[in-house]
Amino acid sequence: MIGLLVAAVFLLRLARGKIPLAASDFPRSKGPADAPIQVVEYSDFQCPACRTVQATLSEIMGQYPNKIRLIFQHYPLEGHPWSPLAHRAAECAAGQNRFWIYHDRLYGDQSIWSKAPEAPIEAFLNYARDGGLPLDEFAHCLGEDKVDQT
Repeated sequence: MIGLLVAAVFLLRLARGKIPLAASDFPRSKGPADAPIQVVEYSDFQCPACRTVQATLSEIMGQYPNKIRLIFQHYPLEGHPWSPLAHRAAECAAGQNRFWIYHDRLYGDQSIWSKAPEAPIEAFLNYARDGGLPLDEFAHCLGEDKVDQT
């Protein structure tokens, strides 16, 4: 609920021209950079509610393809043990221009990897392979302590 309030205030200020948004400010975005509606999603890949909203966002984006720009912001929540690793994996995919494919796979298979008793590294590597990512590069990135989650 607080996230929606923050997004609403942000969008209101954006509509009044107080917050300029350049395409380079939010590299994890889809839709036209000059779209009249900018939706900023703060999301956690291990959050069930975040997963649920994906269908709605996809439907809205499909209905208004030239009017909405979706901007993804990483927001891993405490209490979700595999979330930081999932966000790192998504950024590793982003480094190979496959962020949204990986994003969709993480949410699509969330009920599987999020309940793993150990870090779901093998699942994340499989998702990378299935998405056509070079595994050596992806695995190296996934092993890095610091990956920029812009």
